[in-house]
Amino acid sequence: MLKSIRKLSLPSALACLVPDFVLRRALESTRTKFRGEAARAIGVTEAQLEDEEAMKQLLVEELMYFQSLLGNDDDDDDDTTQQPYLMANTTQPTAADFSVYAQLERLVGQGTASDVEIFPAIQWFRDEQNETLERLWHWYDHLRATCPVQFKGKRPPPEFTAQK
Repeated sequence: MLKSIRKLSLPSALACLVPDFVLRRALESTRTKFRGEAARAIGVTEAQLEDEEAMKQLLVEELMYFQSLLGNDDDDDDDTTQQPYLMANTTQPTAADFSVYAQLERLVGQGTASDVEIFPAIQWFRDEQNETLERLWHWYDHLRATCPVQFKGKRPPPEFTAQK
């Protein structure tokens, strides 16, 4: 992140002359502000943000909520009868599916998130929570196969841009 800020805020010839500690100091108040906002948004104190196990448990609880939206298909191993999307009785993914899928892609994506070199934040989390969130991971794999995130090469199909 510091490299990005350095490139954006300074001419390229001067960028390498500003040490990281200077940039860290300049960003300290902003980091503190957003840390406080994040803590308030998830209903914890700033001190609790340091407790990795507690934060992991909050994440698992949140993901279990999304898993509950997929219905309870534990007894049915046939993939064709399971609810394929977060909203019941839908035949295509909805905005809810894309929102949760994009967040999971950023958290645990396989290798990189989509066609851009954005590496997942906590890829190990999926293996650690494989049994607890098995249905959610099945849903995630389905969306990853059918609706991959794509940043590069997005152009509307010719039939949408053709002049009449």
